[in-house]
Amino acid sequence: MKREGRHPIWNWVIHTPWVLATIAVLSVIVFFGSGAGNPLIRRVVVRRLGTITGGNVEVRTLSIQWLPLGITLKGLVIHGREPLGTEALFAAEEVHAGLRIDSFWGRKVSLNDLFLRQPQVHLRVERDGSTNVPLLNLSRVPNKSLGASLFAMHVQRVRIEDGWVMYNDVGQPLAVEGGDLQFALEAGGSAGHPLYLGTFAWKAFQFTANRFFPIPANLSAKFTLSSDGFTLEQGILNASRSRLDAHAEMKDFADPKWTFRYRGWVNLLDLREALRSPETPTGRTDVRGEATLAGGEFHSTGNYSGTDITLTYLPYFHAAGVSSRGSFHIDNKGLVVPDFLAEAFGGTVKGKVTLRFAGLQFRGDTHIDGMRLAKVFPSIEERSFPVDELHWDSVLSADSVETWTGGFEHFDISAKIQWTSPDDIAAGHIPVDGEWQIRYRYDPQTVTVTYGEFETPSSRGTVSGVYSPRNTALDVKFETGALESYRDFINQIQGAAPNSPDAVKDIAGSATWDGKIAGPSENTTFSGHVHGERARYEGAAFDLIDGDLVYSPHEFTIARGHIRHGAIDTQIDGTVALTDWSFLPDNTWSADASFDATPVETLQQLFGTAYPVRGKLSGQFHGHGTRREPSVTGLFDLADGDVYHVLFNRLRGQLTVTPDGVRIADAELRLFPLGKEIGRGAGIVTGTAEYRFRDQNLSADLVGASIPLANFEKLQTARFPVDGQVSFRVKANGPVTAPEADGTFRVVDLRVGQAVIGSFEGELNSDGRTARLKLGSAMSTGELSGGATLGLADPFSLDGKVNIRNIDLDPFLMSALHLDKFSGHGSADGEIAVKGSLKHPESLVVDTNFSHLAFNYANVQLENAGPIRFRSSHDSLEIQSATFRGTDTNIQVEGNVQFSGKRAVSLRLNGALDLRLVSTLAPGVSSGGSAQINADSRGRSTIHALRGAFT
Repeated sequence: MKREGRHPIWNWVIHTPWVLATIAVLSVIVFFGSGAGNPLIRRVVVRRLGTITGGNVEVRTLSIQWLPLGITLKGLVIHGREPLGTEALFAAEEVHAGLRIDSFWGRKVSLNDLFLRQPQVHLRVERDGSTNVPLLNLSRVPNKSLGASLFAMHVQRVRIEDGWVMYNDVGQPLAVEGGDLQFALEAGGSAGHPLYLGTFAWKAFQFTANRFFPIPANLSAKFTLSSDGFTLEQGILNASRSRLDAHAEMKDFADPKWTFRYRGWVNLLDLREALRSPETPTGRTDVRGEATLAGGEFHSTGNYSGTDITLTYLPYFHAAGVSSRGSFHIDNKGLVVPDFLAEAFGGTVKGKVTLRFAGLQFRGDTHIDGMRLAKVFPSIEERSFPVDELHWDSVLSADSVETWTGGFEHFDISAKIQWTSPDDIAAGHIPVDGEWQIRYRYDPQTVTVTYGEFETPSSRGTVSGVYSPRNTALDVKFETGALESYRDFINQIQGAAPNSPDAVKDIAGSATWDGKIAGPSENTTFSGHVHGERARYEGAAFDLIDGDLVYSPHEFTIARGHIRHGAIDTQIDGTVALTDWSFLPDNTWSADASFDATPVETLQQLFGTAYPVRGKLSGQFHGHGTRREPSVTGLFDLADGDVYHVLFNRLRGQLTVTPDGVRIADAELRLFPLGKEIGRGAGIVTGTAEYRFRDQNLSADLVGASIPLANFEKLQTARFPVDGQVSFRVKANGPVTAPEADGTFRVVDLRVGQAVIGSFEGELNSDGRTARLKLGSAMSTGELSGGATLGLADPFSLDGKVNIRNIDLDPFLMSALHLDKFSGHGSADGEIAVKGSLKHPESLVVDTNFSHLAFNYANVQLENAGPIRFRSSHDSLEIQSATFRGTDTNIQVEGNVQFSGKRAVSLRLNGALDLRLVSTLAPGVSSGGSAQINADSRGRSTIHALRGAFT
């Protein structure tokens, strides 16, 4: 049996080698072309990239386009040497590379195009300088320049879409981060002169360094890359509000030499915000220039101009409207502005400014000229020393050296300054001349004044020392003849706005001060010796004030003080506690003062009071307490006094004044000078008196001894001089206008005219509404008794009655008849009543009723026959009934006599009359004998008409 054999085709295939090879190739093509071999290729690519980078490589998918010769990687991640948990060195959502076969037989393949979508690059520099970029394991290639290497690749097109880059230098620190990065590179030119045209746009990234605030920026560029070099046709960088346009060119990759042209518009506010530096000026600058970079050496020249520059060194200095311009030179070491010019405050600053890049150290050597002090001072904002409120104006010139670091940090200026009075003084200002050598350092906030002197038309002074908000120590000598020119300065120190209720409105005079300004700005203390003349401050005026002064927000102290105002000449020491320069109701104070024969009215003028008190005050006083509850104590002596129109010679005692009232203890009141006391009694009142302000109550315990009535001038008249001695003891308590009182008094040897009435005593009682007086006599002959009531409310009604027995009538008759003298003598028994108002003395009426009256008048002895009644007032005498008997006399008299106006007389006489009495009634008429009269006497007191019948 014949065995079945292979198919002839298989025999042909098996025995034909080239057919097998062809099948093998086709199989491989089908294997990889179908994608079945992609995992194998992906592993090869991952392994190869891992070998090159030395790090982990991840590829999500890989695909190969065989016909167009392209490879696409998706989800490519390449890890470098970054720490765990941080971004990978490189990642891309998609990487596509298109290849081109330059020579099939020569096996030359080039990269035709490269596309990266959403690439992310994270470069990290550690504190030790190491990075997350691995050492690449590349096959050695001949050393070529960057341009030669790039052109050797024959890349036709490179495109990056939506890229993201982060550069983080942890050691600096410094970071650049942003996305939306677009890049395109297209090959062009000819075969002999190939070139690339490129565009670059990074639309959103941030730059930050150290503690700087992130700066938002975007960058765009158009460039050309050739085998000879690189040209940046236009590069635009926008950072926040600022912009930079640049053009750059580099002609040789082997020996690169760069040239640049640039122009920038910088808003300094961007630097201020980015540097987090409130000291950095704000404003706008325009910078343009050219530069070269070759062999590592950078050189640039250009010019700049700045406008609307604002300088702020908070919280003490703020200046706006500054402008500046100049040219500059830059090299690797730094920057120089040889012709710096700034215009501010009406003047200029010219000089040289240098910057050393190492440490960003600035230095300015400048000359200031033409600045106006009236424009400079408003820029200085220091409450504890508000120089703008001095209202000074001057032309300022100076030679200065300024240094600072970075964004005006560690600013330091030393200057010799000259002030010269201007020809055109600013409105509301006064001219000032001066010379200063100062140094200002911003970090410690100190101004060191090596020497300083100034002079205005009314003031002069010298200053030296250190001014600092933390601790000022200045030595000051100051002299002014016009304190009023410093009113606004003082108000500002006290924190009082002009024309406010707390502002000082009245200040004037001249003063000198030799002292110190010390302490932190919130507790500045002015201390030293002050001397003022013709000084006036808020209603208080002094001819002279001198002493050692301490004045701060917390206290006002004067030691060894000497004050003179008119007749006031006193020594004073005192301390007042203040709250932020103000004397508040609960602030405490204490003071010691002495006075020597100082007029009280002058003291009242000084303190703005007007009590009805006069005299010369001597004594030593101590005051203390708070403004709300002050208290004054002291031993005092008030001479030649007048208190509520009560005159006295001297009042001594222990005075205590509190918000509750006034108390005088151990008082001794001498009513009359020593000369008047001789032979008349001491006239002394002693005791204690207290007056309470709240309820206007008075309490007193007073004793008077041997007070001579003759010394009370208001009791004396030419017709009726009053004499005698009064002693009393009285206790009173209650309202001053209606006190309750109990007391006793005694009058010894009361004399009216030449007649001695006698002695009597009494008791005084008051219930606050009515005062009652009870009288009793203490006479060797005669008797007097009775009483009176006095209303203690307006109009102070008086109602009294006195019973008399065998009382000498001479003074009473002279008073009732308004006679200058009485040539006779009389005595009487009866009663005398008084009624009226003490507020209106003219209303007082005296009613007299004598049961017995005997008197000798004109050598005629007369005696009453029946009661005698008459009424006497301020204006008249009314005789109601009077019958007198005597030798050749038995006459009845009635009528009235007026003592005011026409002084009318209307008397009726009826009966027998001794004519010797007529001569007393009608001066100038001599008469004698006896006559029967029935007549009327009418007319005025100087002209009489007598009508009737005489027999």
